[in-house]
Amino acid sequence: MANVVMAEKNLTLVDFIFTLFQRRKTMITVVFITGVLTAIMTFMVPKWFSAKVTLLPPSEEQMDLGISSLISSLPVGGMGLGLGLGTLSDETNLYLALLNSRTVQETVIKRFDLQSTYKTKTMQETIKILSKNITIEINEDNTLSLTVRAKTPSFCGKEDERSAKKLCTDMANFFIEKLDSVNKVVKLEKARRTRVFIEKRYLQNINDLKLAEDSLHVFQEKYGMVSLEEQTKAIISTIAEVKANLLMKEMEVGVLSLEKSPSHPELRRAQNELKQLQSQYNSLKQKSQAFTNGKANNEMLIPFGNIPTIGLEFARLFRSVKIQEMLLEFIYPQYEQAKIQEEKDTPTVQILDPAVPPELKTKPKRMVMVAVSMIVAFMIYCALVIYRMQLNLLREKDFDRYEKIMNIYSSLQKDMMFWRKK
Repeated sequence: MANVVMAEKNLTLVDFIFTLFQRRKTMITVVFITGVLTAIMTFMVPKWFSAKVTLLPPSEEQMDLGISSLISSLPVGGMGLGLGLGTLSDETNLYLALLNSRTVQETVIKRFDLQSTYKTKTMQETIKILSKNITIEINEDNTLSLTVRAKTPSFCGKEDERSAKKLCTDMANFFIEKLDSVNKVVKLEKARRTRVFIEKRYLQNINDLKLAEDSLHVFQEKYGMVSLEEQTKAIISTIAEVKANLLMKEMEVGVLSLEKSPSHPELRRAQNELKQLQSQYNSLKQKSQAFTNGKANNEMLIPFGNIPTIGLEFARLFRSVKIQEMLLEFIYPQYEQAKIQEEKDTPTVQILDPAVPPELKTKPKRMVMVAVSMIVAFMIYCALVIYRMQLNLLREKDFDRYEKIMNIYSSLQKDMMFWRKK
């Protein structure tokens, strides 16, 4: 009857806790020894130190010839030229590209002889390890942070720790120094190309302006014109005044002819004045005819019939001059700015917080490792207890299956001993 009850018995949580309580001393010893061994190992493994340098947000330099400000003022918002490429500025993207570039990383590797430090044979392997030991972050305030990590040898001493601290600090600051020098070369080359482009357009503008001014000067000499609007008003006023006086004098002569005899002195005086006005009016018409034939004179008169055509030609020539003058006013400051940018030799990277030697190691986290190892040891011990309880239960319930499992276990032991001898 007892065997039947035993055969139907199953493991419960109470059984597990009871068994664990019975073996508590062994469990505590195992967990404690595991923690001590882990703590000892943390003193043997290499220590890692990190140095961090922070840069101010890069400023966008006005090297776009003023085009951006013009586009941004358009009612279409620059016609969507942003294309949604992200919120990072071009300068920030340039910083990231340079810091991750092979040129900068190879310079750092050669400067600090990292192939010997990392014990690598090729430059590619060294670059791969270096890339894992640096971290670049864009902070919430748009500042850029570069963190460099370095480790000590195993079983290190105080001198090894000082060397690792100095290495990561010097590497972080040298990264920024190299970033500034390479960025400066990139910007100077960009400024040079910009200056060459603007200079070419500036010289073309000077030549176009000279041609436009010469064409306007020739036109003014041909027609004796300085200001079309003012001269036209003066011509109309002069001719209108002469014509009005002529008409009034004709009326006066007609009235006097009705009232006076042909030999009357007053009538003769009026007739003489009429002849003079008529002669003056005819003279104005002849001068207009001379302008029609392209013959200039000192009177600076323009024929009425040609005023629209001449005015249109004058307006076009005058507009060409004004356009070239406006272009010159726009291009010349840009040309001077490009020359200044090309010759500028100032730092392009602004450091907010330079890297300083770290006071504490980054890893290994001794307390965390000890706690994790003790938890893992406890879980493994519990698993072994459950395993032993299941084996004992199986031996009581199904001895044949138990023997099969033990045979497998014995075979594995023999195999291990055989391979150990080999």
